[in-house]
Amino acid sequence: MKELWFLNKNLKEAREKLREAERFKSEFMNIALNEFKNPIILTRSYLELLMDDKNLSSKNKEWITICLRNTNSTMSLIDDLLNVSSAETD
Repeated sequence: MKELWFLNKNLKEAREKLREAERFKSEFMNIALNEFKNPIILTRSYLELLMDDKNLSSKNKEWITICLRNTNSTMSLIDDLLNVSSAETD
């Protein structure tokens, strides 16, 4: 009986350590992903400003459009990862 109590206690402690590790992982993911978003937002904003230039050649507009599409897909991926990370903690 004493062994069962001891095993149960160890299991509870291990479960609590696992929950704590999950919280740390989620917090790290949220911080890291938000840090990735900042330069992407700045880049996207600058690209949008460039697109407003009336003197921009069609080739340059094409390149900027490609860059914008890639920054948008990267932002979407980061947002998806943030959603998954927050869903794991719920």
